[in-house]
Amino acid sequence: MDRRARGTSLRMIPKAALSELEIDVPDLATQDAILETSRLADRAKHLENKAAELRHSLISMVLTDAAHRDAKQYTKGVRV
Repeated sequence: MDRRARGTSLRMIPKAALSELEIDVPDLATQDAILETSRLADRAKHLENKAAELRHSLISMVLTDAAHRDAKQYTKGVRV
């Protein structure tokens, strides 16, 4: 592309150079595999985020419960 580009400040590629450009395109089975891999990667990312949210919620609930139990033990025998 660099050999066929024209201009100094704004480089342009002539249409003829683009029409001669060869692009290797994988067969349909490979394209399908790429698409499925991408879809599964997106799903894995979604599930990892959901798992992180659930872990955070669980830790928050455990800590809140521990704080409540500790507060109940502390106030036993003390008039509030």
